Amino acid sequence: MFRTESASRQRNPTVRISLAASAFAASFLLIAVIHPQKIWFLKWCVATMVSQVIVGLPGFALHLIANFTGPAANLITNLIYGAPIFAPLLFPNLAILAAIGIWEPQSSRRFEAMAV
Repeated sequence: MFRTESASRQRNPTVRISLAASAFAASFLLIAVIHPQKIWFLKWCVATMVSQVIVGLPGFALHLIANFTGPAANLITNLIYGAPIFAPLLFPNLAILAAIGIWEPQSSRRFEAMAV
């Protein structure tokens, strides 16, 4: 698996976009967890999560196109052994979960302030 991924990275430099985007998002979320949360930084975190959606959706389309134009004789073989179609959708899924995690502490603080 690693060898195949490495070979595709050499043939197609767009594969590196997902690697850079995931490292960027992970670093933003790690800082949001470690340090006290400032509202301006949380806005940057949400913008980073939006960029994850922007990376994941075209990735889904590229994987789908790669399977339709794959090297195998039929589409079923390309779907089974080709590029995993739903793998790029992990980016939007995790971005939505991270955005909920960023938003939730803020909303609970607002409700606590209203109750007092």
